[in-house]
Amino acid sequence: MNRNEHHRQASAGSDAWQRRLRAGRRAWLPPLILVAAGVLAYANSFPGDFVFDDGKHIVENERIRRIWPPGELLSCRRPVVELSLAFNYAISGLRPWSYHAFNLAVHLVAGLTLYGIVRRTLERTPLLCSAAKAAGNSPEHQIPRGLKPAARHTKTGNAPACQLPTSPTSVSARWLALVVALIWLVHPLQTQSVTYLIQRGESLMGMFYLLSLYGLIRGEGSTRTVVWYLLTVCACALGMVSKAVMVSAPLMILIYDRVFLSPTLRQALRRRWGFYVGLASTWGLLWVCGVAPAVLSASHPHATVGFSARDMSWFDYALTQPEVILHYLRLSFWPASLCLDYAWPVVESARSAIPAITILCGTIIVLML
Repeated sequence: MNRNEHHRQASAGSDAWQRRLRAGRRAWLPPLILVAAGVLAYANSFPGDFVFDDGKHIVENERIRRIWPPGELLSCRRPVVELSLAFNYAISGLRPWSYHAFNLAVHLVAGLTLYGIVRRTLERTPLLCSAAKAAGNSPEHQIPRGLKPAARHTKTGNAPACQLPTSPTSVSARWLALVVALIWLVHPLQTQSVTYLIQRGESLMGMFYLLSLYGLIRGEGSTRTVVWYLLTVCACALGMVSKAVMVSAPLMILIYDRVFLSPTLRQALRRRWGFYVGLASTWGLLWVCGVAPAVLSASHPHATVGFSARDMSWFDYALTQPEVILHYLRLSFWPASLCLDYAWPVVESARSAIPAITILCGTIIVLML
């Protein structure tokens, strides 16, 4: 090897590492944008005081006055929420600023997790990889001399996970994920879960929901698969004891696995049967905390919503939900005339519910095609 060739290879290697360093710095830009946008959007909520149910669950809640021993906090239906309130009380008493800071932090973590989910999903999407190759910018063409390609085919035979930071696929996925996460983070529909302090049960559940899905994605093909799967089960368990809406998480994780990671549902269950047993076991926490019996009971003295609400039958409640779901779908696209409590009229006959049920079922069918 002559001196000139050696010099060219050394220069190429140096340039490659410089490009990777710059790419690594650019990779931090979307998360920083998300954090800045979230803080700017909700900074004016910090002067807000306790309102509505905050009085009962925070101001008048004797359980949160002490963190230790935690037995009383852990014996309620939403122990994670109660523990978080106890920590806030230990920090600032009944001054709301620390409660607002916690709610905002949870929302920011959820937004960053959503960014990670969307980015890594897009990097595995054949359509995005094909678009990059069709433009003559295949990830393999961008690999600097002397470096090995990071893109690889998974064991399931799915599309390559294009993970090279400087590839067009990775860059496109990064910015598309930023747009998705940014819209979600500052969407007006999020206002209640961030600024209405006791609604942190909703935001905590959402954060753990997203973290559970993110753990599955990171565990696929990782050298620390077991660690990621254990973290996923833990996140799912914490979500279950934050709010019962988390009940759908194990099924949604399985659906994601089938659509993006495994060729068949049977193979997904066969490859990760222990993982899904662990996720399914978290359903038991809903019984341990007394949530499931209360939801399924004919009535509950303190329930104002759900199948155990005291002012309506479970059948009337079920008939009313299609209209409510369609209303919130509309608000997702056009968030005008938002209200904390809509006092939605109860649908009392099956005939009145037919139009909303038909539209909702049609929407679901179209989305599944």
